[in-house]
Amino acid sequence: MIASSFQSWQDGRQPGTRWSGSANLRTIRNTLFPLITGQDLGYGVNRRPIRGGAVWSDHAFGSAWDWGYGNGAGGEQAHSGPGRIYVVDVFMPWLIANSAELGIQRIHDYIAKRIWQAGAGWTTKNPGSGANWIHTATHPDSYADDRPLSVRGLTPLQLPSGALHYFSTPAPTPARDILRAGQSLARGEQLTSADGGTVFAHQADGNVVLYVSGRAVWNTETSNRPTTVLVMQGDANLVLYNGVTVLWASGTHGHTDGALVVHPGRAFILGPNWSVLWATNTAPVAAVRPPVVAPRRTTIVRTGEGWWQLSARTLGTGARWKEIAALNGGERRTLQPGDTVRLP
Repeated sequence: MIASSFQSWQDGRQPGTRWSGSANLRTIRNTLFPLITGQDLGYGVNRRPIRGGAVWSDHAFGSAWDWGYGNGAGGEQAHSGPGRIYVVDVFMPWLIANSAELGIQRIHDYIAKRIWQAGAGWTTKNPGSGANWIHTATHPDSYADDRPLSVRGLTPLQLPSGALHYFSTPAPTPARDILRAGQSLARGEQLTSADGGTVFAHQADGNVVLYVSGRAVWNTETSNRPTTVLVMQGDANLVLYNGVTVLWASGTHGHTDGALVVHPGRAFILGPNWSVLWATNTAPVAAVRPPVVAPRRTTIVRTGEGWWQLSARTLGTGARWKEIAALNGGERRTLQPGDTVRLP
């Protein structure tokens, strides 16, 4: 969608340690630059006023990325980029069409002496001295957004080669009642038997539970543990992980293939030649306990981590970054290495 909100970086803000470089622009640059080539003219902090002026430049806050697109022909700068026709006909229209998802609020077109601004569109105005590059500025609310572009719902981008680049591809989902080698269940996902009466669930509280007619009959005893994914490995071992740490395993490794099957009343692992390598105990067990409130956890921010990366490391998915941000001063806070952050 086309963005409609604009907040000037020059209104009531001063450069400083809070503005150490936009995670949003870093993500955009790292994703797009290998696709469109050209020359990366920088997205980091450059504490200076606008060229020929006295107010702070967007670059003083690390809130803009300059990208050179010249192809070295017809007087253009030798950036080895796709050239102006691609930029005018394809790239800038794509940026604007996806500006809300990208968190972009302003684009400078130096050759045409015009500025696009969220909520105002294109206006004829000299953005300053410049040549074959464009200046892209992020919105303050999106400054720290480090979500991958693959989860932002972007439209496909036509590349200089003419091919379409799709930023997200629907992940293959497990069969309804089978988890094959290489497939996995994240927290909140489940398998269901063909008759619908038996459910094998990786619960939000970290426990993996087999339910028969709504009654828990087996579990991994990992309630309130920080699990990330349950994987049916290629060696036929069913393993529950927290990151790279194994919390539970079926102990069926050493085979060339395997699949977890959820059958009415039970779940089992089939190995080569349809041999049963492991099966659940379908008698009721008292070990299944209702979730309890876990103690508040904290973590230390690592070098290069933004909200998305921190969430992926600690919670197993980057999609929960807003939950962490809400506990720690909000989305506008810029994380610094060594900061102590509360976790949900």
